[in-house]
Amino acid sequence: MSVATSACHACTSPASLLGRGTTELCDLLEGCTDISVMVIDSDGVLVDYNSGASAMFGVGDGYSWRGRRLSEFCVPIFADAARKWLQRVTSSGRSIHIEHIFRARRLSTTISPRSETSPGEAIVVSNPGGAIVAVPQHVESVATELVDIGPLDALSKRELEILLLLGQGLRITEVSKRLHRSDRTIETHRHSIGDKLGFGTRADIVRFVTSNGLTPELSRQQAVSVLRPRVGERNSK
Repeated sequence: MSVATSACHACTSPASLLGRGTTELCDLLEGCTDISVMVIDSDGVLVDYNSGASAMFGVGDGYSWRGRRLSEFCVPIFADAARKWLQRVTSSGRSIHIEHIFRARRLSTTISPRSETSPGEAIVVSNPGGAIVAVPQHVESVATELVDIGPLDALSKRELEILLLLGQGLRITEVSKRLHRSDRTIETHRHSIGDKLGFGTRADIVRFVTSNGLTPELSRQQAVSVLRPRVGERNSK
């Protein structure tokens, strides 16, 4: 088994990461870009992170977050919620698990206390695409209403609804019946979705929706853009 593969397997068990030094932790996981790992203190300051975290936030590796607060690149409603989660974990010494949508991807996130030698820090492990994560029974699940649709913000509310229905494998005729619209109207919306997101076929839509763990319920939830505008574009300045 390669180091990268071993790292990915280690990520699915946050408890196995506890007690590692910060540098050792992130070095171990650097080859695993599919999973995000961050070390954040109770004030929301990023201590360290791997390249998977950069990929999750959609910024280049040249954009350094170390020593920066979440509030510097995330909107207040998300930064405040994250800080409350972090303070809850670091003060109680108990892990929490959160299922949420971030940048149009379903994430399974576990926040665990860092270690006895770093009492004010937490390890934040996020698996994208609704991946199954080995969460111990004693870890509490926390609900959140924060939904970040990321690039899907370019779509109208109707287009988002159609995207999610087509993504479940429904045909144009099935979607038109469900929404009480003509096949031609749904097809027109599909072409508009393709132009905005770069999808050439209905199969592209299905792959995108299923790989990111998205469901039709998403169109009925209140969306918020988590990242501040133009974040990541300052990395070369």
